[in-house]
Amino acid sequence: MPADLSRFSIILVEPIYAGNVGAVARIMNNFCFTDLRIVGAVPQKND
Repeated sequence: MPADLSRFSIILVEPIYAGNVGAVARIMNNFCFTDLRIVGAVPQKND
């Protein structure tokens, strides 16, 4: 019986780099996790 991964949330607290969020999202997709929560994100400046 496969695990019910919908019960789990991945939480990033104050991620500094947008690349970190992207990397976590890709890894979550590889392992069938679907709930990503970001707490206290620092606004990014567009250069």
